[in-house]
Amino acid sequence: MKVIALISILFVPFSSCANILAIVPTPAFSHQSAFWPLWKELSLRGNQVTLLTTDPIGNRSLSNLTEHNFHDVYKHKEEINGLMDKGSLPTLISALSRLVKNIVTTFFESDAVRDLLKNNSSKKFDLVVVEDLFPEFLVFGQVYKCPTILIHSTDTLTSVHRAMGNSYHPVVYSEKYYACRGNLNTTFWDRLGSTLHYAITWFFRNFYISPMRHTVLQKYMGPEVPTIHRLMSTADLLLLNIHPMLQGAKLIGQNTISFGGGVHLREPKPLPENIKNFLEKASNGVIYFSLGTTVSSSQLNDVKKKNIIETFRQLPYNVLWKYEQDDLQNIPENIMIIKWAPQQDILRHPNVRLLITQGGQQSIEEALLNGIPMVVLPFEVDQIPNAKKIECEGLGKRVNHKPYLSQKEFKSAIEEVIGNRSIYHKRVKEFAKLLLDEPVPGVEKAIWWMEYVIRHKGAKHLRNPIVDIPLYQYLMLDVIASVFIVLLFLVTMVFLISRKLKRFVRSLMKSGKLKTK
Repeated sequence: MKVIALISILFVPFSSCANILAIVPTPAFSHQSAFWPLWKELSLRGNQVTLLTTDPIGNRSLSNLTEHNFHDVYKHKEEINGLMDKGSLPTLISALSRLVKNIVTTFFESDAVRDLLKNNSSKKFDLVVVEDLFPEFLVFGQVYKCPTILIHSTDTLTSVHRAMGNSYHPVVYSEKYYACRGNLNTTFWDRLGSTLHYAITWFFRNFYISPMRHTVLQKYMGPEVPTIHRLMSTADLLLLNIHPMLQGAKLIGQNTISFGGGVHLREPKPLPENIKNFLEKASNGVIYFSLGTTVSSSQLNDVKKKNIIETFRQLPYNVLWKYEQDDLQNIPENIMIIKWAPQQDILRHPNVRLLITQGGQQSIEEALLNGIPMVVLPFEVDQIPNAKKIECEGLGKRVNHKPYLSQKEFKSAIEEVIGNRSIYHKRVKEFAKLLLDEPVPGVEKAIWWMEYVIRHKGAKHLRNPIVDIPLYQYLMLDVIASVFIVLLFLVTMVFLISRKLKRFVRSLMKSGKLKTK
C-alpha cells in the first residue's frame, strides 16, 4: 500500500509557486472584474500574488493574494465624465492625457509603489503583469529583472498590437469601424475615415501623449528610463480577454494570446425579491436597459432621457432600467428603476426578451451566453465597432444616438428585435456555441501561458522579428527603390542604345545614297 502511495505521489505534477506582481490601474469596474478569476486562480494554486487595483476582490480566504486598493483614482475619472458623449476629439485627447498623468502620479506617489521601488533588493518577483493601457509600469520588470506580460480586458489598441509585432492595417483592422465578417467592401468614406483616425491617433500618441508620459516616468525613475514605446516592446507576452469570434480574424503573432469567452461569468445567485417579482409579473416579457459600469445612464442629457422614457412608455413590455440617480421624473408604470443590478442573474431569467446596452464586451458576452439579443447604443472606443459587429452578425440592432436619439429609430430597433425574436434568438444561440467551443477554459489558457513565461524566464523567442526592423525595411522601400533604379537604368540604356543604333542606321543609309549618286 505504501509503495502504491509513493508511486502515485511521484506521478503528481509539481509546480513551483511563483511571486507575481500585477498592476491594473484603470478606474473602471469592467477592466478590473474581468481579471478577478485569474488572480483568484493564481493564488489558489499557491502563487503569491501582489495586486495593485482600483477594485479589490476583497476575499479574505485568498491568503496568497495581497491587494493594494487604489479606488481613490476614480476621482480623476470624474473629470472627463460626459466628454465621451459631448467633447471634441482634441478636448477628449487632452482630458484623457490628464487622466493618465493623474493616475500614474497617484500610483507612483503611493506608499505601496514606493515600497516596491525602495525594497527591490530584498523582494523578488518572477513575473510582472501590467494592464497595457499603462505601459509605464512595465518598468517594474527592469527593476526586478523578471519577464513581463501585458494584459487587456478586451481587444487592445493598435499601438500595442504594433509593439508586439502584430498586423495593424488601418482599414482591415480599424479601431473606428468594423468590417462585417466575410465582407471587406467598406465605403470609400469608411476607409478614408479609418485611415485619418489612425494617422491622427498615431500622431498624438507619438508626439504628445507618449512624451508627456515619459516625462512623468522620468520624474520617478530617473532620466535614463526607457521611452514608453521601448518599454512596450520589452513585454514577453500579450494576453487579451476576448474571443476570436468577437475580436474578428486577425494576423497576430505567437506572443499574443486571446483567452476570452465569458471568463468573468460566475455561478448563478438568487435575484433580490423586488427585481424577481418585477420580472415574473411581466406577461409580455422584460427589456433590461443598462449602459454598464463605464458609462452611466445619468450622464445622458435631458433630451435623450426624455426620448428614452417616452419610447418605453409606448411599449407593451416591462423595462428594468439601471439608473444611478434619483432625478428621473414622470416615469411610466412599466419602468422599474434600480441603481445597482445583478446583471448576470437578470439575463438568466426566462422573461428577459432584450438587452439594451452600450456595447461593452462583457455585457455582450453575458447576453450571448444567455441567449439574449441586443439593441446597442454605443458611446466610446470599442463600443462603436462592437455595435456594428452585433448588427452584422444578426445578433441585434445598433442605434446611433449622437448628437440626437430619435424616438422613432429607437422604438423601431426594439420592435424589430423583439418582433423577430425567434430569428435573433436562434442566431444568438448559434454564435454562443462558437464562443463556448474551446479546447480549454479561458482562465486555464491564460494561466498556462503565465506559467509558461515564468518557467522559461521570458518568451522573447516568440517575438515577431518584424518589430525590430526599420519601417523602410518593413515596407521594402530600399528593395523597391533598388529594383526601380536598376530597371530605370536598363530602360535608359536600351533607349540610348536604340537611339544610337537608329542614328547609326540613318547615317549608313545617307552614306549609301551619296555613293549611289
